[in-house]
Amino acid sequence: MSSALDRQVGGNYYKQYAIQPYEFFLKNHIPHHKAAIIRRILRYDQSGGKGKEDLDKITHEVELIIEIEGWKSTPSPTNSSQATLSPNPYNDTKKG
Repeated sequence: MSSALDRQVGGNYYKQYAIQPYEFFLKNHIPHHKAAIIRRILRYDQSGGKGKEDLDKITHEVELIIEIEGWKSTPSPTNSSQATLSPNPYNDTKKG
């Protein structure tokens, strides 16, 4: 019986890598929200990828992480027209 890691359903953009992304995520304990971004960046410019749609989804997923994990935009001390991200000090889910 062959391994599920030896095949890919619905494309072949991940087969080119030495290790399947799914296996990498499991072995390295990568949470789903981070894995989704990595999968999309690996495939956006590949045959079968979704191009700008994948990039737009990545942008949206990063915006979700910023909002849900409690990051906020604060003015930069050197240039008030630029913003820097600061972690929410009251968010228990972030590790220091």
